[in-house]
Amino acid sequence: MSKNRAIFTTLLLFLSLALSLHSFAQAPKLKKVLFIGNSYTAVNDLPNWVRLVAESAGDTFEVVSIAPGGTTFSMHVNNPQVTSELASGNYDAVILQEQSQIPSFPQSQVESQCFPYAEALVDAARVGKPCVKVVFYMTWGRENGDAQNCATWPPVCKFGGMNELLRQRYVQMAKDNGCDVAPVGSVWREVRNKSSIGLYQGDGSHPSTAGTHLAALTIYRALTGKAVDTAMFRGPIADVDHKLLVSQVNFIGKDSAFLWQYDTCYRKVAGLNKGIDRAMGHGITTRWEDGQSKLLIECASNPSMECTVVDALGRTMFRGSTIGSESASRNGHNWEISTENWPSGMYFLRSNCGGSLIWKN
Repeated sequence: MSKNRAIFTTLLLFLSLALSLHSFAQAPKLKKVLFIGNSYTAVNDLPNWVRLVAESAGDTFEVVSIAPGGTTFSMHVNNPQVTSELASGNYDAVILQEQSQIPSFPQSQVESQCFPYAEALVDAARVGKPCVKVVFYMTWGRENGDAQNCATWPPVCKFGGMNELLRQRYVQMAKDNGCDVAPVGSVWREVRNKSSIGLYQGDGSHPSTAGTHLAALTIYRALTGKAVDTAMFRGPIADVDHKLLVSQVNFIGKDSAFLWQYDTCYRKVAGLNKGIDRAMGHGITTRWEDGQSKLLIECASNPSMECTVVDALGRTMFRGSTIGSESASRNGHNWEISTENWPSGMYFLRSNCGGSLIWKN
């Protein structure tokens, strides 16, 4: 072998090894995902659609689905296959989808027919794996409302009313159980309002392929925290429709992120920070004091900071435009806010110094 050829072979082997090591270092973490739902999960094989979206983004998902048509959370709780899979601890994430109408029923019915079983499924998943990621798959209102229940429950007579009730109840389930939300119904509303994309099948209830694609993109973002993009798998969806769906998934996922994220494990980590100053970026520092009955906020770059604090449902807990209008400045802090009557949970600070999540555990 000539000297030049030997050098070339050595370089080729070195390059091959370097590429192999790079590929190994960049290899995505395998995620095993269990879907528990009904026909809204089964139609168009949503779990495998999510898997294909993930693969196109460089992630590797293994999916298992338990989704007989019409199945409710209460039925799943009493299904040995579901309880066995949850108890196995074999999954990195669990997706929970309730029957399409139940969460939009009157509050008393939801509290008896839905919420306890949602909690039981979450608890069962965490027995199998304490920090498993649980995501509630928020569904959507029917195209022309719920005709079956309209006469006795007028709020569901139209899409908008039914969709809003579903949004509220799925957020409540996530908040109550320390889980996250895949806000499919909220993205669905935006796409429906801004385009003529056919999201429904002929029954005005189940998703078309475009509706399933919307759900898959939204669930992928909720599972990974990554923005979706137009290079991802789109199946038979027209390119122009795919681009619009991607933009709306990212818009809803980012614009209202504080409404969708309540993961218990993250809350426990955040709770370790109570009682110490937390630098939030943009020069903001927050501090809980006196058993978390006071919240101190400081903006190093702006001594006249305006700020608003909202809770996880978007309700305003505090608003101030000048120092001293609603609280007193203390030890250089812009705001000292009494939070004695605030429940534990997640809050979001918005100010002219920036914004951030803050916690009261």
